[in-house]
Amino acid sequence: MMLRFSALFAVVALYFCLAGYGQAQVPAKITEIQARAFESRTGTLSENLLGAGSPELGNMPTGRNASVSTFVIVKVEFGKGSPIPTNVKLRLVATESGSAPFSSNQRIQKKKIILDALSDLGPADANGVTYVGFWLQRTGCRTILLKATLSGGAAASSMNKALPFTCYE
Repeated sequence: MMLRFSALFAVVALYFCLAGYGQAQVPAKITEIQARAFESRTGTLSENLLGAGSPELGNMPTGRNASVSTFVIVKVEFGKGSPIPTNVKLRLVATESGSAPFSSNQRIQKKKIILDALSDLGPADANGVTYVGFWLQRTGCRTILLKATLSGGAAASSMNKALPFTCYE
């Protein structure tokens, strides 16, 4: 009788171990940063400014698709079926750097943080993907360095991108 109980206990324990292994939480990871100009004349968002074949970012405040602000989207993946950890936060720091190229005032300006925001993560789709959005105001003539970082729990993922805005006047 004791041998049956031990064998049954071992089978049940193995089942729960394997079931738990299949449901193990995948560490959160930043997999993409997008940036879309808010086009002032139409009220629409542009194509991704950081994607393959993205447009040149010169004269954004006055050009054909005039824009003075940008919406940044950070994609975070957890893995299919993984729960979203409640203690993980996403931070985006956007730093404006350098002088405005071709400006009559060519003095180098100090780097300036234009956004330092911390956000909770929202619901994920069936594949374990969620998106977080951040609004950048007053963009257009200086390069903006973007740094997205996940923190909390076992999360330790980051990604950097640059928006090479410039004005020619």
